[in-house]
Amino acid sequence: MLRLKSPLLARISVIRARLFFVTAVVLLLLLWNTPYIFPLKLFTVIVHELTHALTAWATGGKLLSFSYDYQEGGAAITSGGNRFLILASGYLGSAFFGGLIITLATRTNIDRFLSFILGIGLAGLTFYYATAETKILFAYLFAAFYLLAAFQFSSMVCEALLILIGLANCCYAWIDIVQDVFLSTGSVSDATTLAQLTGFPSLFWGAFWLLLATSMTWFFAQIALNGRTSRDIVEEVLEEEGSSDE
Repeated sequence: MLRLKSPLLARISVIRARLFFVTAVVLLLLLWNTPYIFPLKLFTVIVHELTHALTAWATGGKLLSFSYDYQEGGAAITSGGNRFLILASGYLGSAFFGGLIITLATRTNIDRFLSFILGIGLAGLTFYYATAETKILFAYLFAAFYLLAAFQFSSMVCEALLILIGLANCCYAWIDIVQDVFLSTGSVSDATTLAQLTGFPSLFWGAFWLLLATSMTWFFAQIALNGRTSRDIVEEVLEEEGSSDE
């Protein structure tokens, strides 16, 4: 039975809860280009491409091919559907699903079940779509690790691991947008393709996506830490506006 848990600030001290989030983000950013979090980066690539595929399916299209490789590259070739939404969904989908994992881990009692689903899903996707090198590293180590966590680790440890993988997806959205849109020149990305489709420059889409991805991360972090929902946040804003009018 699904039950809601208290937010992190109600279960551990304010300092510890916020420090864990900040430390995790800082470490992920600092170690992003190192081998230490390589499996996490591969997972973020899968999520990015999956959001393209899911958006294509949701808007009436279909997935023609799906792949990712040892060099952290991936491709979801789709046909039909809403081209605009499909292109825009990659980076934003990474931030959204990262935030969703964080929320489910911190506010529900399905930590072990979610770890099990991630392990099975990762192993299955890797088996069918990844290169042989990635299968050895990713499926048999990373996916197996989350399956082990589901059966052997405590709920608290599973929660921490899920928060880490959720934050990794949020960090991926920020880093990849900056690298693909603002730092690279002449490379083809979702932003450049969308620029050709809409007439708006890729820098515009990069800045817009970065703002939305950051906002989503902050929103989900508030739910995880403080237990505030969107309704609570809206009510607070309305109350502040009302008091300022007086």
